[in-house]
Amino acid sequence: MTTRIEESVSIPQDPNRVWPLLADPAAWPRWIEGLQSAESAPPGALGDGSSVRIAPVKGPAVEARVVHHVPRQAIELEARGLPMDLDVRVEIRLSPEGSGSRVSITMSTELSGMLIFAEKLVVAKGSAALRRWLDRLLQTAG
Repeated sequence: MTTRIEESVSIPQDPNRVWPLLADPAAWPRWIEGLQSAESAPPGALGDGSSVRIAPVKGPAVEARVVHHVPRQAIELEARGLPMDLDVRVEIRLSPEGSGSRVSITMSTELSGMLIFAEKLVVAKGSAALRRWLDRLLQTAG
């Protein structure tokens, strides 16, 4: 069963000012709650096939891979083998909106086994986390 969560926010800044916060993993801890660090390999700008080592404040580090990248528009990452054997896909999209920007984040995962019965909880917690991330992004970029 595929579970999909999407949240978005309007930011009163030009997309060129917002993009570096989205595209540079070193900037992610500034707006992603619970993230200690994120490092890209190879170092520098993300691109298709890049990997990102994501170190949460609690728990083991996770490797994610960029599966799709459109400069100044979208980044799609895939992380496998998360706790409870989850595989997660995260898509971050940036688009102009009036004189500012709209940032949308979509997370999707396949729930199986006993996790199927926890779908509402997974969606509620995931949606709340995305909302907090976007609120912090708005504060950081705005």
